[in-house]
Amino acid sequence: MDLVIDLEFFKDYKGQVMPKELGLAVLDLDATVHSIIPPTCNTRFLKKDILRENNWLTLHHHGLDWYDGDVSLKKIQKTMHDICRKANKIDVRGEEKAKLLNKITTCKVINLEEAYECPPRYKLPYYARYCMQHSIKRCPLQYTCTLNIACELKLWLNSRDVKGTITTTAERPFSPPYYHCKNEFSEHSLEVVKNESSCGEDLFGRSNSNDMGTIMWLCV
Repeated sequence: MDLVIDLEFFKDYKGQVMPKELGLAVLDLDATVHSIIPPTCNTRFLKKDILRENNWLTLHHHGLDWYDGDVSLKKIQKTMHDICRKANKIDVRGEEKAKLLNKITTCKVINLEEAYECPPRYKLPYYARYCMQHSIKRCPLQYTCTLNIACELKLWLNSRDVKGTITTTAERPFSPPYYHCKNEFSEHSLEVVKNESSCGEDLFGRSNSNDMGTIMWLCV
């Protein structure tokens, strides 16, 4: 059994990254896991710069609130330990995410960017499956969802003749996957916008002076 995993993060009061959302797809089965992890402290314990970075991630990246969460980190770690014991390997996109998974499991972890030159998200095959937390948002496509990304990575691996079960002929409705929702009086229509993010680069790879340094790798 091979697993495809994606993670989203916040920063804690120490300035260290903490998992916020987990999405998992089994490569050779039609099975998925999704969890949102509640915070370990109140926002009043966060420094202003950390709070600002977390707020940016909420507004412009994953759309999750600091206080969102349904499964404790301890329970997630136990569940992941049980699942990973039965896995041959774990596929994940990104060096930092691979390093984090290597710390919590002895299972072989493959960084898809290094091993297979995995493309950025907006170049992955589109798969219209989102978690409930993102599905109920007025503009779910505005945000990244780990369940959606795990399924799209699985679909991409399938396209490289890696065994799996998800297939689709759908095309991604927008590219790149950052959007702006018009106000409630404009029939909730979507329009693509150029997102000059504060994570170091805009969508077209140009440098941004508002570099947020260590969380840059979170926003891919």
